[in-house]
Amino acid sequence: KQGHADALVHLAEKVLKHATASGVKNPHLAEGTKHLKEAVVHGLAPHVDVATQHAEEAVTHLSGLK
Repeated sequence: KQGHADALVHLAEKVLKHATASGVKNPHLAEGTKHLKEAVVHGLAPHVDVATQHAEEAVTHLSGLK
């Protein structure tokens, strides 16, 4: 949350890679990956505040996986 867009993008890309490689079909995973993709796009812009919001939404959805 302190403006480190490069770190946010790097971590979001790593999580996105693992999430998509899992092959699991789950609404939480789908929503989480959608927000991770948006976090990367906005982090590269760099719109750090918006990227952070998307990253937080991704965490919320991905933590709902069982």
